[in-house]
Amino acid sequence: MAKKFAPRESRLKMAICLGVFSLFLTGCANSQSSTVLPPSLTPTPITAYGSSRPLVIFSAGTQSSKIVALIRASGYVGYVGGISELQSAKSLLVSNSSILSTAELSAIKNWTQAGGKLVSFNRQLNATFGLLSNSPEAIQSTNVPYLARPTVLANNTTLAVFHLSDGFESLATANELNGAKGNILLTGSIHKGALLASSFDPFAANRLGYEIVPSLGRVIGKFATPAQGPSSVMNIAYLDPGTLPASLKFNFSQIAQDLSGYRAVEVAAWDSAFVNPANNYPYESLINALHARGILAFAWIEPPFVNLYMWQTYPQCRELTATGSYAIDDWRQVIALEDPSCFAIALQQWRPVLTQYAWDGVNVAELYFQPPNPPAQFTPFSKSALALFGANPMANISSFLRFREDLVATLDGKILSFVKSLPNGGNLDLQLTVIDDSLDKTEALDLGSNLNLLSKVAHQAGATLQVEDPYTTWTKSPERYFTVAAHANALMSRSEFTVDINDVNRGSSASPTAQPTMGELDLQALAAGSINGKVAFYEFGTLSQYDFSRTQLSVGGSTVDYPNGLKSNFTVSLQVEPLYGRLILDGNPWPVGRGTAVIPSGEHNLAWEIGNPVSPGILWIDASLGTAEVISSTSIGFTYFSKSNAYVKLSSAPTTAVVNGQPLAIDPVADTSGGYWVRLPPGTNSVVMKF
Repeated sequence: MAKKFAPRESRLKMAICLGVFSLFLTGCANSQSSTVLPPSLTPTPITAYGSSRPLVIFSAGTQSSKIVALIRASGYVGYVGGISELQSAKSLLVSNSSILSTAELSAIKNWTQAGGKLVSFNRQLNATFGLLSNSPEAIQSTNVPYLARPTVLANNTTLAVFHLSDGFESLATANELNGAKGNILLTGSIHKGALLASSFDPFAANRLGYEIVPSLGRVIGKFATPAQGPSSVMNIAYLDPGTLPASLKFNFSQIAQDLSGYRAVEVAAWDSAFVNPANNYPYESLINALHARGILAFAWIEPPFVNLYMWQTYPQCRELTATGSYAIDDWRQVIALEDPSCFAIALQQWRPVLTQYAWDGVNVAELYFQPPNPPAQFTPFSKSALALFGANPMANISSFLRFREDLVATLDGKILSFVKSLPNGGNLDLQLTVIDDSLDKTEALDLGSNLNLLSKVAHQAGATLQVEDPYTTWTKSPERYFTVAAHANALMSRSEFTVDINDVNRGSSASPTAQPTMGELDLQALAAGSINGKVAFYEFGTLSQYDFSRTQLSVGGSTVDYPNGLKSNFTVSLQVEPLYGRLILDGNPWPVGRGTAVIPSGEHNLAWEIGNPVSPGILWIDASLGTAEVISSTSIGFTYFSKSNAYVKLSSAPTTAVVNGQPLAIDPVADTSGGYWVRLPPGTNSVVMKF
């Protein structure tokens, strides 16, 4: 397909490169020597976002990539531009790295006074508006919007603070070591416009923008109201009913509503087989509620844990540690699956829960062993494990660790084969969740996680490899997920892996917040999904709804935005104002709802038009969309790929569906928020629907 961005291509070369962090900007550093453009250039009309406007970013050097990443990860459209953008811009961000001339300062001030929304990290600009800051002070913590507790800053953090000027209010304050408080974010009206100013540079000292004010990206978005960015359609959430509050645990419709927009939910499948059947979780009710909202339901199992019943009933199958004690890994009571008789009993325990319910997939998750230290937790030391190894593990630690890698791969392969052999196994989306071995090779070896072996197991079983980072890295930069994704993609094809984010409490010493939230979590999601848009979040019960409801936008943040289109590695959903009912995509009418479109991967030109839709539209699909077309006012066609069954949400209820030339029986289900869900078969398929 020919590129359709020629009018801005040279001016936006830097912006194209800035879709991800500077770590991945090789070859882009010299694309544009200055962000200031000749005022004579006329901006290209914005057609991709209805009447909304992107946030224009004035920046230079390496800060540009960081700012673009934070804005897009926060769910907004933004790109680097120059002074000529003020002719059509509604919001502008100026970094501290931009050195502005007197004429540029005057132009920005006049634009703001005329009604623009200005975000300034720039000391020159702040002084122009009469905002003065003190000399940097040692800062202990900050009080910021949307967070109930102060954020903890790294040692030796020094920040300048504002004098509170007339007409301005403080949005965030810093707690100085001497007990004083200073203002670090101010907002105020500037004639017809408005200013949001920071007393410090959020991107200095290798910061990514969230470290001082974790909610900075969302504060900017609320203030500047730029166009909303695209959303990923392939997110997955983990759900353990045991972590849910009593008010939500059995409120299936509310759970499904809160998870709306997720492709699938990994449901803990060990809340079954209790001595008292009344204690079994009602999986059928939850699955039905999820399916009614177009969400796939996957059974999540956690070998070598099986369930509480097996642990209590078969003590001879309990795994042993190096000291001979029973092995308990945090909350998991570990079973010696290397023992053939115990493995057979485990399969008997898994079979009912995997066959009695309408699961769409099964996730075999986190089969690993405990590290050598302390010996009281070191596993596996059952009689079967020792017999298989054939030597004294404590005298042959290195060989034993490699033996465990092979054992993990073997057991995972056997469990996946068992799942495939079930009566419904051929229709299940299989997943294998493993610990990454690229970020901390020592920890991976200690756990027995060898991705070279495990990726082969997944590939042979036709399973998706889901990779999570080890706990030893949970306090490191969000950029680590770029490494995890790239490592997984080197082992599996783009559609065959998912990156798993552990959004858990890391302890009070973690900075800036104990649990990743807001900007940190947003940037993690952007990095994790940068290759294929497939990210799994652990987990629904512990992640705040404020964060959880925005994860699709954060994963979609790696999409590169243009005034008249976008470029993405994966399928995205895009929303504009409902009065825009028509979309021309790459010159052709596209089946959309009012202000809602699903856009396939690739580089596309988008032109929204006001008016009624010309046909029924695709509002959502939890699969990779290939092509789509308006056949007539009552008929549309599209292609897609999905490893499992898939759901498509349509603006009207179809009467007939033909898949690959064959009629498909359909039963459209109305969604309470509007539209109709239709279940589709797995594979690469071509669909024609009539309404």
